[in-house]
Amino acid sequence: MTYGHLGNRDMLPKVNQYCQNNSRIEGTAQSKLRSYKLEERHRERLGSRVCLEMAMRRFYNEIKGKKVTEVPEHVKPMFSLGYIKKAIQRGLDNYHAKYIETNSPDPIFHVCYGGMILSYLVALPHERRHLEHQQQHAQHH
Repeated sequence: MTYGHLGNRDMLPKVNQYCQNNSRIEGTAQSKLRSYKLEERHRERLGSRVCLEMAMRRFYNEIKGKKVTEVPEHVKPMFSLGYIKKAIQRGLDNYHAKYIETNSPDPIFHVCYGGMILSYLVALPHERRHLEHQQQHAQHH
């Protein structure tokens, strides 16, 4: 088995199986495998930021050769209802492929975190009014 394929995502399960079955595996291959797993976790954490950067780079490359007067004509279709629907559908399809089809527990965490954020945002106006009332009450006494 060669270790040059450790960067290939499809080879990772095979390499893991080989590492478990062969106790005499070289230390460099184990360290490469560990670093690959760390890179994979880091890549997952930074995934959305990287996607945003790629989208911005793609948009910049699309408009960089255009004249200023041509940019609104290029951007206007992106704000149409059909384009927005397609973009949302693409995002949902990507989410389904990444999390639902792989039986990942992440959607449960997404719902929990989303619920916590939503409850905080819903309660925020009440808390601000309460804080203002406390400050006014403290000023009078």
